[in-house]
Amino acid sequence: LLLLLLLLLLLLLAAAAGAPWWAWIGGVLGAYYVVVNIAFAYRLGAGTAVAVFVCSQLCTSIVLDLTGLVGFQK
Repeated sequence: LLLLLLLLLLLLLAAAAGAPWWAWIGGVLGAYYVVVNIAFAYRLGAGTAVAVFVCSQLCTSIVLDLTGLVGFQK
């Protein structure tokens, strides 16, 4: 079983080596998002925190779409 898991890990690492630069920071930014959301939900309230984060994600997607930063076509 351990050998199978090691082989699976090696296959995943080989496949991930061809990923673009922005795919690698997704895990770090995802963890940051969770921590910040937990910290601010207590202070702002759940509804306000969700509204702030949804609006931030919409604004970010518009900027990424308009600039073509992560490979989107302009």
